[in-house]
Amino acid sequence: QAVFARVSLLGLGGQGRVHWSPDPMGAHCACGQQKVADPKAEQRAARTLAHDATEARLFTLEAQMKQLISLQAGGQQAVGGVGGGGPGAGGGKGPTLLSLRGIEAKRNINSRGGLHADAAAGVPRAPELTPAHSTASTPTHVTGPMAGSLNTILGHLWPRISAYTTELIRTEVQPQLQANLPSALQGLAFDTEKCHLGQRPFEFRRIHIDKESQITATGTLQNLVFQARFEWDADCEVYLTFAGAGFGIQGLSIRGVVLLELVGLLDAPPFFEGIRVFFNNEPEIDIQFQGAGAGMLNLSIIRNKIVDVVTKSIRDLMVVPNRLGYTVVPEADIFRIKSPPAQGMLYFTIWDARELLAMDHSWFRKPSSDPYVIVRCGAYYFKSPTKYKTLNPDFAHTVAIPISEAAHQRVHLELFDEDLLSGDDFLGKLSLPVNAMIAWGHQNRREFQLEDEHGQRGKSGGIRVSAEWRPLLLDTARANTRAQGLVAVGVHSATQVPRICEGAQFSVVVRCAGIMDGFPDDPKETNWVAESPENQGQHSATDTSAEMASMRSRLMLLKQYNMSEQDMAKVLQVDVQRLHDCLMHRSTTQAAGDLATATTQELQWESGFEFPLAQIGKSKLTFDLMCQPPRRSARVLGTYECDVSELLKEPNCTAWRTVEVSGSSAVLKLKLCLRHLGEVSNVLNEHPGSSYGEDCTLALPA
Repeated sequence: QAVFARVSLLGLGGQGRVHWSPDPMGAHCACGQQKVADPKAEQRAARTLAHDATEARLFTLEAQMKQLISLQAGGQQAVGGVGGGGPGAGGGKGPTLLSLRGIEAKRNINSRGGLHADAAAGVPRAPELTPAHSTASTPTHVTGPMAGSLNTILGHLWPRISAYTTELIRTEVQPQLQANLPSALQGLAFDTEKCHLGQRPFEFRRIHIDKESQITATGTLQNLVFQARFEWDADCEVYLTFAGAGFGIQGLSIRGVVLLELVGLLDAPPFFEGIRVFFNNEPEIDIQFQGAGAGMLNLSIIRNKIVDVVTKSIRDLMVVPNRLGYTVVPEADIFRIKSPPAQGMLYFTIWDARELLAMDHSWFRKPSSDPYVIVRCGAYYFKSPTKYKTLNPDFAHTVAIPISEAAHQRVHLELFDEDLLSGDDFLGKLSLPVNAMIAWGHQNRREFQLEDEHGQRGKSGGIRVSAEWRPLLLDTARANTRAQGLVAVGVHSATQVPRICEGAQFSVVVRCAGIMDGFPDDPKETNWVAESPENQGQHSATDTSAEMASMRSRLMLLKQYNMSEQDMAKVLQVDVQRLHDCLMHRSTTQAAGDLATATTQELQWESGFEFPLAQIGKSKLTFDLMCQPPRRSARVLGTYECDVSELLKEPNCTAWRTVEVSGSSAVLKLKLCLRHLGEVSNVLNEHPGSSYGEDCTLALPA
């Protein structure tokens, strides 16, 4: 019946009022006073529908129909058959008409394909859905057709997935936990009877598939994008025991929008170059604890802190501009897949707010608030100054937000009342799509009503904002050292890295001088990579003796020339600290034997970062190769520096560099991309194929 109702509604093409007639046998649909009962006419309408109707519109109608049907609950019954009906429905023999509170549910088809309740009839209005390309406002618990099929498959697989997770914790996670815990906590262990994913599976609410173009300096890549809204109200358990007591997670709630992109479609297997996965914004997370100390852990102030830590870990891993990326074709550029440069900068201004809620009450003055604004977009976070003792604050606060996925990202605003002695009070929120704000144009201020915690408007006051879009351009003719811009940095790998000891870890810390105002100048750091295991048995005894003799002769020769330990370490391709220890505590022969076994290694990170620049000519990048032996502090093995302006001389302002790290034998492999800010525009890309240059993704119609 639901399927037939969808077809009947779409077949009308928006003609006047529609009465829903979900009667699969009679197949009647009344439009005004006219009935459609001719089988041939219905076949023609169905054929026309197959050509003209899109999946997005089908989903919109089905979703709102389910919402309207759900309103029948609580004693509100559909009127039909005997005693029901209206135009086109007569007595007990006519088709059944869906109605609410005894009133026919007449609906108007609006220009966006949504259905609005007849206000005159007193019928509640169905929630409005966003255009087809967005899953952000899919109503809670409404599942699209494609997502429903996937959820059915996932439901059958869930017991096996849960059992596999429990086994994974027992066989892999538990041994790693024990190996890395200090001796005082060796008794800490997972309770395998209380480590499972629960009975309620992960659920997708809507899946939308589209094709997008990624414009590069050498051509245009076609990408296939899967955008999915998901929810998981889990009854999972993850329980730890220690010294007879236990604690852990009893429930987990997570919801958000995840995107999976097949990057660089090809004409032959494997048909695409790589895969990237990311969240367009931070997912919503909540955790409930159990066991010893659960009462304290479930206090909102403590639980929120724990949730913040978990959210930050996810944000740093896979909230844009951070992504998970993998190559399928071995020669593919991992940074084109994982870390394409931002498309542009959105200059977002909060001008003022009006009629905010009063949270501070006193006997001596009028109720008031101390409001401030938090702006989030992807992994970026900004906070405005606080305006004290006012319900009508003038902020005039502008933030510059790098935008990586304009077709999918949203700007989220939250207003809070600042409190010194307690938690800050929530005042209101607002969420705006980036692609809509780009079209606002120059100095076009818009006013919006704020939403409360439940998404309702009208009681939390209003806010006035504006947005200006400045694309990041690849135009070497107009680029200059005085321009603002953005540099994208890719740390790929390092070779000839000296071995330190078993259990040592390595990372690269990247610093950028000359950051744009409003952005933290904190360094960015790759993940820590463990020292690779040495290939035992790689050399025979004869080879080892020859290497020791060669090392001894080189060591004695370098000593004769009074070279510094740093220069000697570089020539010998060993760690300077290890060389120092050998020369201080061993004879030349013993030192040569130790150093001969100190082979080098290759490490790989494939980490990408971006830095907005206040002025290209005054910006400098610094790379520190870090090492941390077990139970010792991290230290710098060596450093590489370069001026960002050097990239202006490179083809397309993009370069792969293999550079020596001063103070070490190591060699870093980097990818550096420079873009400069264009003028204010109200379109995403004014000059397709040329202005963005390499590795920028633009949404195109499917």
